[in-house]
Order: sequence, then C-alpha cells, then structure tokens
Amino acid sequence: MEATTVAKVLTDNFVTRFGPPESLLGIKKTRTTAYHPQSNGLVERFNRTLLDTLAALAEDSPERWDDMLPWATFAYNTSIHETTGITPFLALFGREARLPIDLQYDLPSNDHSPSVTIYVQELRKKLQDVHASVRQHAGMRQQQQKNYYDRRCHGNSFQQGDRVWLAVPRKGKISPRWDGPFVIKHRITEQIYRLDRRPKRDVIVHCDRLKQYDERPRHLTNDDRPTERQTPTVPSVPAQDCPTDLQAPLIPPRPRPTSPLPPPTPAEQTPPLTSPTILPPPIPSPPSRPVRQRRRPSRFRDYIIYASSFGRDGLD
Repeated sequence: MEATTVAKVLTDNFVTRFGPPESLLGIKKTRTTAYHPQSNGLVERFNRTLLDTLAALAEDSPERWDDMLPWATFAYNTSIHETTGITPFLALFGREARLPIDLQYDLPSNDHSPSVTIYVQELRKKLQDVHASVRQHAGMRQQQQKNYYDRRCHGNSFQQGDRVWLAVPRKGKISPRWDGPFVIKHRITEQIYRLDRRPKRDVIVHCDRLKQYDERPRHLTNDDRPTERQTPTVPSVPAQDCPTDLQAPLIPPRPRPTSPLPPPTPAEQTPPLTSPTILPPPIPSPPSRPVRQRRRPSRFRDYIIYASSFGRDGLD
C-alpha cells in the first residue's frame, strides 16, 4: 500500500463527509504477523462479532447473508460497547438511535429544544460529556485487559543467531505442533523477529510463537563411550629360556592298559527292545475360572415336567 492510496481513502471517505482535520492524525502503517490476531485486535474482534450477528440473522436463508449486512451493522452501532460503555451511535451523534420498537410503542423523543441554536449548544455539551466518559471508561478497560494479558505472558528475549522452534497450526490431532529449528535472522522489535527458513522464504513472527531450542548431542564422544574390559595378557617366554625343571610336566602321564578288557557282565548288557508302553491320557485339570451355579427360581419348584416323566406320548 502506497501513500497515494492512503491519501485517496482519507479524502474520499473522511474529508468529504466530516471535513478536514485540524492537525495531522499521526497515521502510521503497521503490519500484522500471521496467526497472531492480537496484533490487529480491534478488527479481529469486530469480525468475530459480525460473523456471530450474521449467523443469527441469516439462519433461515444463509445464501442471502450479504443482504443482512446493513442490519448487522445497525445492530452493532446500537449495542453498548464493552470498552467505551456506550453505543457507537451515541458516541458519534450525541443521542441514541430511534429504533423500530420506539415507533411501535410511540415512545417520546428526547429532542425538546425550543430553537436550533439551543439544540446545537446542548448537542455540543452532550458530545463533550460523552467523549470524556468514553476516554475514562476506555482507559480503565484497557488497563484491565493489559493486566489480564500480562498474567499469562512470559517474556522471551531472543537474539540474532539463536535457534528456535516455531509454533504452527495443527492440521490433525497427531500432527506436530512445532516446526524447525530455525535461525533468527533479524530482530525487528522486542517482540517481532524474522526467521531464516531455507530453502523456504523468510517469515516474520511474534515472540508468542517461538520457543528456545536446546542443543543436544547427536552421538557419544570418545570420553562418553564405555571402556571395554581388557584381559591381562601373559608374555610368552621362549622354551630355551625356561628352567629345566619347568619344562618337564609336573604330573606324569597315566599309563595305558596293555591287557584286553573283560567281557561285560549281564547287568551291564543292553536290554532288548520292547514294544512302547501306552500311557493313560492326562486327567484334565479343573478350569481356573469359577463355574457359575445355575439355580432354578423358587416359583418353578412345584412345576412338573411331563415330557421327561411320560415322554412325548404323554403330552398328546
């Protein structure tokens, strides 16, 4: 948006309707960050109220929601604003709007000035009182809103070159909530930062969407690796360097028998193969879970089952 565009909007929509201002308004262009509605809270709050009003008015015919815009705007202008404490119509015109219900019940009007001059003087005095009340009430509400926001706000101070996590909107229940890490490329203000998201383009975000990234080692260093147990090695000594008494075995070898072995006794002989014995089947163990005992209701105790006593012929 260029300066010529802003000047044209001010001239066509404000100067031609309300006259030129006495001094410069000090209008400064600001940019809003993504996924941070607090940066443009006045517009975002009005959009939410407008959508709720349109949903109520266009409930029967949603396709004609654009025809309900004038009525939604009139309802907003005649409703008490929480910040100012009065209706926008009263703050602009110095009197309340005449509603259709006023005409239906023929309510008296508040305009009883004897002349136009007195009416203008009373209107000016009323506007001054209304604007003073609006400033006082708005200041109190702004301080209350600031205190409420500061209770949940934790200051995060990041510097250029820090690595941070970026909060992203969740597309599903198991989708990640944080993306990154990214490097802070530039610190625009105390709360606005520019992130380097290569190969994507840079993004400007608010500090509420950032979280410090803690570096973690990706692998163990040589000092952190566990040392392997080393078994002591015995140095080998040449045979010629050993003493003579150590070279001979300490225990003489066992002499081998020269006589043949005796024949095996009958007890040591292998028994002949017999037919395999068939073992009885194992007895099934009772179930581990208890068995429900079914009892007949008391009203069936005197009931005689003829089918079991006389058979099917007894029933015919």
